[in-house]
Amino acid sequence: MKILTTRFGEVEVEDNQIVTMPEGVIGFSEYKRYALLDHSPESPFKWFQSVEVPDLAFAVIDPFPFVPDYKVDLKKSDLAFLDAEDPSDTLILVFVSIKRETSSVTANLLGPLVINLRNFNGKQVVLSDSPYSSSYDILQHDSVSSPENA
Repeated sequence: MKILTTRFGEVEVEDNQIVTMPEGVIGFSEYKRYALLDHSPESPFKWFQSVEVPDLAFAVIDPFPFVPDYKVDLKKSDLAFLDAEDPSDTLILVFVSIKRETSSVTANLLGPLVINLRNFNGKQVVLSDSPYSSSYDILQHDSVSSPENA
């Protein structure tokens, strides 16, 4: 399948690489299908690119390299929604916000993206009663550089 993106132009993705988000992403509930694209081979950043809207893409990152003890306690209802038998069947990513004016790069650890690796169903979950922040500064870790610089 070919998808049109503002950032990468036309991109070829396999149908089975499309993540279906039945509830969408918070604030963008009308868009249900996304492809996960690499920013560059050496970058930890990826793009969660809408299949439906070329200019809708979110920077995402694996949270575990910079928060090794990060925990997402998935409820049974979340696993059922994703049709996942176990949390180990899922990929956890977090949305990243890049503020050019302050050169800050923060991750939303309170609203992770959870993807079932078997069927590519996805859901953004909201962690309640959590010690995490919605604006965790990931540049405080030496191994991460902004996708603006990657």
